[in-house]
Amino acid sequence: MIKIIISALLISISLLQDVNRIVQHAAYDSNVNLTISFTEYKNFKNKVRGIQFDLIYNDSHLLFNELTSLIDGAIFEYKSIAEGKLRCVIFNLDGKSFSNIDLSKLIVMSFDQKNNFYGNTYIQMDNIIVVGDFGEDISSSYQTPFFEIDFSELQPKSTYIHNLEKSSFQDSILVSFQTHEACNVNLAVYDIFDLKRKTLIDQYMDIGIYNSYLNNYDDLLEEFDLGQLKIKLFIDYSPHDSIYVVYDKNKN
Repeated sequence: MIKIIISALLISISLLQDVNRIVQHAAYDSNVNLTISFTEYKNFKNKVRGIQFDLIYNDSHLLFNELTSLIDGAIFEYKSIAEGKLRCVIFNLDGKSFSNIDLSKLIVMSFDQKNNFYGNTYIQMDNIIVVGDFGEDISSSYQTPFFEIDFSELQPKSTYIHNLEKSSFQDSILVSFQTHEACNVNLAVYDIFDLKRKTLIDQYMDIGIYNSYLNNYDDLLEEFDLGQLKIKLFIDYSPHDSIYVVYDKNKN
């Protein structure tokens, strides 16, 4: 799986330079890993004892997976303080300051694209507190980056039923399909005589990738006969695509 690594650079700047830097990235995979780091501005020689910040993202667009510290021995804690907002704290228990190498790769955040979101979304760091050598707050020396992630490349370009790795099933089988535009969708199961036995989906659907499970009973709760079944996809009431599956309840 292709992963996108986004480096969040907290660049140390003067108090007069407080304009956020926008970093744009095109996503080519639904899973995104975010590497958070910061570097010291050349005119400063700050020692950093600890860092606290909030990670803010749109939870309607992104599904949070995990945060992982990249610094061996450091104490790293985080918690959700609101929907789409995580508070993070990292420090050394023995009070030692972080080295520039430590700060260049601080934390990895992993999250996934929410189902069928294909627009732009944003991730930012806010409420940053950077603790200096004597316990003072030196966060005013650092800039907060602002990230724009574009998921439009993942948007389906055509409409069809996905191929199955295994076409035979005993109890149930997962059928996936995609639509490249909003439309009326009917997904139905037909027997070898081309008689409709079961309707899986019959509704208006937006652009996206969808799943439906087919079990071994038809709409009348009668078990399918052993053998081949045909799954047909109708788009706006016209036949569009189809695949075959095989019901084999005796399969080992």
